[in-house]
Amino acid sequence: MSLLKLVTTVPVHAVPRFVAADAFEKHNPDGIKFFLEPDFRQYFLGKVEEGVPAGVIALHALKRDAQDAPIMAELGDKVHITLAHFYQLIKAQAQGQAGPMFTNGCRNIAYIVGDDGNLWAVSAYWHSNVHVWFMDVQLAEDLFEWNRGDQVLSQA
Repeated sequence: MSLLKLVTTVPVHAVPRFVAADAFEKHNPDGIKFFLEPDFRQYFLGKVEEGVPAGVIALHALKRDAQDAPIMAELGDKVHITLAHFYQLIKAQAQGQAGPMFTNGCRNIAYIVGDDGNLWAVSAYWHSNVHVWFMDVQLAEDLFEWNRGDQVLSQA
C-alpha cells in the first residue's frame, strides 16, 4: 500500500551557487525568519552547492505515519533534492502565505545530503504564532517516525 499521495509539482530554477550560511542566517537577504535547530546548524550551515540545475519538485502528502526507510523506498531514485531547491520553495512562502509548502503546522520533509556526506531528512515547518520557519534534521537511517499529513518532497 502506497505511503504517499502526490499533491502537486513545482518547477524550480537553476542556482549557480547556493551558500547555506548566507540563506539561513538570522537576518537573511530575503527577509525570511528562521529558527535553526542545532543539528541543522552543524550539518547544513557550511553547505555550498555549485551548479544546481533547474528541475521539478514533487510534493507528496504522507497518508499514514511512517519512518524514513519505507518513504525513501517508495520514492526510489527521485528521493534526493538540493538544499537550494528546498530553500527556493520556502522563499516563495517566506511569510507563511499560501502555496505548495504546508504552513499549517505539518512538516515539509526533504532528503538532502549534509556536509558530513550523510543523507538527512530535513524538515521545515511554519510556526504561525511567531512567524518563523523552523528547520530541523534527522538522520535518514534513524527510526524517527513522521506523521500522517506531513509532506514529503522529491524530484518529480
